[in-house]
Amino acid sequence: MPDYSYDIFLSHNSQDKPAVKWLAAKLEDEAGLRVFLDIWNLVPGDPWQEDLENALEASRTVAVFLGPAGISGWHNEELRDAINRRVRDPQRRVIPVLLPGAARPEEMEIPNFLERLTWVVFQDLGDEDVFSRLVAGIRGEAPGRSDKPGELAPPPQPSSAPTPKKQEPAMSEKHIHTGGGAYVGGNVNMSGGDFVGRNKVVKAESGGVAIGGNVSGSTIITGSQNTARTSVNLQAEYIQQIFEFIEKRPGTSPYEKEDLKSKVDDILNEDTKGAGADEGFIAHRLRNIQAMAPDILAVVLATIGNPVAGFGLVAKKMAEKIKADAD
Repeated sequence: MPDYSYDIFLSHNSQDKPAVKWLAAKLEDEAGLRVFLDIWNLVPGDPWQEDLENALEASRTVAVFLGPAGISGWHNEELRDAINRRVRDPQRRVIPVLLPGAARPEEMEIPNFLERLTWVVFQDLGDEDVFSRLVAGIRGEAPGRSDKPGELAPPPQPSSAPTPKKQEPAMSEKHIHTGGGAYVGGNVNMSGGDFVGRNKVVKAESGGVAIGGNVSGSTIITGSQNTARTSVNLQAEYIQQIFEFIEKRPGTSPYEKEDLKSKVDDILNEDTKGAGADEGFIAHRLRNIQAMAPDILAVVLATIGNPVAGFGLVAKKMAEKIKADAD
């Protein structure tokens, strides 16, 4: 078995160097790995291209970092050299690592070989579980469990699929004739404007509901059967629809799907705090979703902005800000 000088060669775009340098120090200091990073190991005055080629030859594993800056020229050369060495020698390893803010792998022009490998995905550089996965990959080991005995917390309860209408008695139905209009019972937050004024003309699409202002904790009558349903019930159904979009999303691993659902749950839980909800926390989770799956973000933003879905003013404000920044 060859005696390699380095455990890991860090291939990256120079624009992503701050993040890669931070991880390199963590790999040395906490995992005790021998790391090759160009700014640490290249000798000033020596021919750097030859030294990089020699370092690739002397490294057992190559981590190919893909960040917001994409793939640069020499970065691409290192990537393909690492793949060629891996093909010739199966003992060598190539680990694709996605940095926060990077495009999804399927949106990049990368070799098919790299797409088929198991990725290490950082949504947050400080995520210790993801860092442990990277270290395990460098050592050629399975990550195993990250929790300690007694620390395992129960996962969020999965939302059940929408119940067929014939099994809906738990919704506490009552029938109210609205004459083609909309009925709102309970408390209505009217801070966004009048609900219906004598000089207002409110129109709704067929089968829909038109509501001015914000509805909070109210009973809403929708559908051709004029069935009363609380905004809490409706919010749960809208969240379930987001989960269904995530489940059907092509090219998304089960790990990524659960991560996306967890971030949606975080937003929902923070929203329950009402006016005390943390704007920064909600905005951070929305940007996480944006980095992972822009198409899912569009569904989440549309849901939060829907007055019938029952989200509060803080979540709506952050959703509008994220949408404006994206546009």
